[in-house]
Amino acid sequence: MRLQDTLNQISQLRRSPMQIHLNGEEQQVSENTTMSELVQKLNLGEQRFAIEVNGELLPRGSFSQHQLQPGDQVEVVQAIGGG
Repeated sequence: MRLQDTLNQISQLRRSPMQIHLNGEEQQVSENTTMSELVQKLNLGEQRFAIEVNGELLPRGSFSQHQLQPGDQVEVVQAIGGG
């Protein structure tokens, strides 16, 4: 087995799938997924939004450190401008 194949297998083992609830729907993400990674996966980019995890508002500055846990209840609310 090649070294790269072994490294890929180890990486996959570390990031096995887990379930969270995203806006009321079950969603599968990898273990150790950060909120920043989820935001990127959802293509939220520069949009205005807020995220609540298990009933608590998550400050944007903590997205990169916040690791999702199995069963987390994540709510993403997008701000819509109007006049």
